Amino acid sequence: MRDNHWDVTFVSSAREGPGTELLRSIGINTMRCQINHENEFDVILDKVNPNLVLFDRFITEEQFGWRVYKYRKYTPIVIDTQDLHFLRLSRQQAVQSLGFKESVWSIKDTKIDNNSEYFLREMSSILRSNLSLVVSSFERQFLIEEYKISPSMTKLSTLYYKPIEEYVPYRRGEITTSYEKKNNFVMIGNFRHPPNYDGVLWMHNTIWPEIRKRIPTAQLHIYGVNPDSKMMSLTDSDSGFIIKGPIKHEQLYEKLSQYRVHLAPLRFGAGIKGKIADNWWVGNPSVSTFVGAEGMTLDNNGEDYALEWGGFIENEPLNFSDKAVLLYLDKNVWERAQMIGYKIMANLFDYYKNGADLIRHLNDLNNGNDFDERNIIREILRYNGYKSSQFMSKYIQLKLKPNP
Repeated sequence: MRDNHWDVTFVSSAREGPGTELLRSIGINTMRCQINHENEFDVILDKVNPNLVLFDRFITEEQFGWRVYKYRKYTPIVIDTQDLHFLRLSRQQAVQSLGFKESVWSIKDTKIDNNSEYFLREMSSILRSNLSLVVSSFERQFLIEEYKISPSMTKLSTLYYKPIEEYVPYRRGEITTSYEKKNNFVMIGNFRHPPNYDGVLWMHNTIWPEIRKRIPTAQLHIYGVNPDSKMMSLTDSDSGFIIKGPIKHEQLYEKLSQYRVHLAPLRFGAGIKGKIADNWWVGNPSVSTFVGAEGMTLDNNGEDYALEWGGFIENEPLNFSDKAVLLYLDKNVWERAQMIGYKIMANLFDYYKNGADLIRHLNDLNNGNDFDERNIIREILRYNGYKSSQFMSKYIQLKLKPNP
């Protein structure tokens, strides 16, 4: 947005942190607004007078959407879904009945509980909004085909990577891309995110011991914020299983490029896996499951998509470990996987192509070209849903006021 000279104001209920200065450094205005705190957000709306409001996930739309509707009724509301929460939670529940030695494939067609609170809340938010940005092509088709959401109400907004050649450390030779200079395995992800936490346990208990049998000198280094004491206790230098913990963002790509193979043992989840794209970007092939592959393939034609994956897709733990070993030891296989990863990044996640497409779509909304302007269901849901949110917010405000 800033590259296209948009004026952007970022509003958050969180306290200022290191990210605040980063936003300001690229010309983004920042404001803080507490949830259910008098009329702070209304004042911001009046001051900014936005042409478009973009909410981070449906929960934020629930909290503030009614205020936009009340004071800026004709301002388009857009949700960045991040991933379909109800899909991820349904898969998480299904995985709880699986043992670590069982195949993940059995949960692929998990039935969604259409009466669950998360499903109803998230779908209501999608239907209330003018546009929902969906990160995964799989999830967009899922909404359209399974729930008959109008295609005009969704927009694929996936990942945005500039060519690695434009990255300054790459030009300085600080990104390692050759097979011979890369060593060991790597995993990355926020430990507080349930799919990542579960994936580390699956790797530790079932997959890594098989890899280590075949490559006795190999190590697995796992990076991520918020590791708890249970995670840290898994570190075992004798078995090469090392929890590294947080890594500074400015060091991320240089550090990742030192590894030969990325592992993403995800038994449940949704959306697009930035960890896989990060590794492809620096030339690391990846081994993951169908969960990791969704929305990250070139043809998306069922099981054949494995031919166009930058590594291997395996849902059964022994096959997973076999393919990880193959990638690590066979230079020809590794180099072919690396090239496919580069190809996927260029075709699906190019910053310039995807960015221009998104801006064109948002400009149409900005210019008053609502693709589904006679959506009576949306207006009904807004009227009823926003009223309930409004009165709940006012109730909480009254509860927070000190007694006279």
